[in-house]
Amino acid sequence: MARNDEQKKRRIDFSTTTIEQKEKYDAAIAESGMKKSAFMRMVLDLYIDGSSAENPVEIHKDKEITKLNRKVEQLQATLSIKTRANKHINEELMTIRARVTGNMDQSDLSDLTFQVVKLLKQAGSITNKDLLNQIEDPHKIPNLTQKLNEIELALQRNGKIVLLDGGIVKWTP
Repeated sequence: MARNDEQKKRRIDFSTTTIEQKEKYDAAIAESGMKKSAFMRMVLDLYIDGSSAENPVEIHKDKEITKLNRKVEQLQATLSIKTRANKHINEELMTIRARVTGNMDQSDLSDLTFQVVKLLKQAGSITNKDLLNQIEDPHKIPNLTQKLNEIELALQRNGKIVLLDGGIVKWTP
């Protein structure tokens, strides 16, 4: 590749005094991770500017560390924003799922318990099948039979109902 006049004006040729010296310089340049020209410019600038730094490689590494630290901070900020957005979306998704599937919270479970107690008081005794048929929107309540069993068990422990043969539930005032 032929050099133009501008490149020729900027070029400095450099020769070492021994092969060992060249190998030592090449090793230092390789260790720095810099290109040869960039390394030589940095070392000469440090010498000319009178910097007190002893090792130009360490200065280069410090600059790289600072640059990487800034990049990490930027990535952490971006991650934080995305994490908050993801949390918000997940909460919204849970709300939508609860509406669609009828996911019950504690107040809904209390309403179901109130319905069961009201039906049992009115009927005196009722079969599980009839109880299930009289509950409002039973298809919207997930695990309805399990929840009814839990309610019956709690009412039985409190002495409010008695379970009879044939799946009949009797209210005891």
